[in-house]
Amino acid sequence: MKNKLRTSLSIKFFIGTVFVLVICSAFVYAIMMLSIPKTYQKNVNVQVQRNTDDFVEKLSSMTLEEAKEPIYNFCIENVVLAKLDTADGQKFSFGDMDKIKETTEDELNSLAYGVQFKNSTQEDMLVFFVVDSSGRQNVTLSFWKSIPLVLILVLLASFITAYLCHRILIRPIIYLSRVSKRLSTLDLTWRCNTKRKDELGILAESLDSMSLNLQRTLKELEMKSEQLEQDIVKMKDMERQRKSFFAAVSHELKTPITILKAYSENMLYKIGDFADREKYLRENLTVLNSLEKLVKEIILVAKLDANDMQQSYEEASLVRMIKSDIKSILPIAKKKQIQIKNQIDTDIKIYVNERLFKKVLSNIILNAVQYSPPQEQVILKLENEKRLQIINTGTRIENLEDIFQPFFRVEKSRNKATGGSGMGLYIVKKVLELHGMDYQMSNVEGGVMFEITLDGEIIDNF
Repeated sequence: MKNKLRTSLSIKFFIGTVFVLVICSAFVYAIMMLSIPKTYQKNVNVQVQRNTDDFVEKLSSMTLEEAKEPIYNFCIENVVLAKLDTADGQKFSFGDMDKIKETTEDELNSLAYGVQFKNSTQEDMLVFFVVDSSGRQNVTLSFWKSIPLVLILVLLASFITAYLCHRILIRPIIYLSRVSKRLSTLDLTWRCNTKRKDELGILAESLDSMSLNLQRTLKELEMKSEQLEQDIVKMKDMERQRKSFFAAVSHELKTPITILKAYSENMLYKIGDFADREKYLRENLTVLNSLEKLVKEIILVAKLDANDMQQSYEEASLVRMIKSDIKSILPIAKKKQIQIKNQIDTDIKIYVNERLFKKVLSNIILNAVQYSPPQEQVILKLENEKRLQIINTGTRIENLEDIFQPFFRVEKSRNKATGGSGMGLYIVKKVLELHGMDYQMSNVEGGVMFEITLDGEIIDNF
């Protein structure tokens, strides 16, 4: 019960209403009980005085004997006592004079008059006593008897007041309390949905507005949190790739540097065949050229990773770039008896960084030639005037998911005679992503296909 009293606003309000009404009613009732009997007695005294004034004026036309009976009747009618003291010492009383002894000073009121009766030369003293307190007592008794009725009315008024206040004030406050409690648990689906225009309506609108703002803020935080998680994953992946890249770079640079050092030392000390310096200087030059190519590729990759490339796009002919690359790769293909078939019969213009895109085409075609068995084919097609396809026959790649990693080689021996540095397709990936082009590499029937989706316009048909 105590816990219910602590947590229920309705019970608190009802008890408070009853308490306030009872206190106020008791206070008003006490004032009325004290003031009304006195007021009643005062009014009675005033009325009696008026009657006695009129009556005393009439006595002057009567003799003493004639006045006795009217005085007696007047006392009965006005509920008073009277005492007459004549000038010759006679004393007369009208009514039960013992009541004066039983009456307190507050309840006793006396009115004295000098009366000169008819045929009398001297003035007699007539005193009236107002001693009837029954009316005052009846008023007080009526008040006491009405207390149960007043209490019932107070309780009834309390119930009605509490009910109306519950409907108008308490119930909306309880509902707002539930909504705010839901909001504290981040349940933002609740709404106050009130049409009130008073302070409670303003509070409800504020809660709804706060809920919407919290919902919007939480969504933004969730999106930012997801973005942050993605950025963290991306940064970790980039850091992993960076470490892997530098580890691979150090490995790739170590081999040619070791060869150059060994050749130089052997030539310096003229050990064995290394006495023929001219022969091994040519070997050194070949290694240096390979090292220079690797360093240039590493620098290009670093710039692509750092977005430090000047993105100057220009209109370029796809066929012209392909023919230029085929021309430079054709000697290598002939050496392996590989036929390069250019089946593109429609030229399109594309907006690219021509130097970088030529590098893409060159790397893809060169990879196709290098990793195809002798006497196979490298076929170039343009499907639907958008999809550039480069297919090399007679081969298959098992681990396509790693093909675009830096320094990855399908041929595990990493023999320079059968492949490059492993940076070619990684550069292709970076350049195509820079241009926003979709690409994929897949095993197809009879070989491997590299496909690039281009966004260009037709120039001419062959």
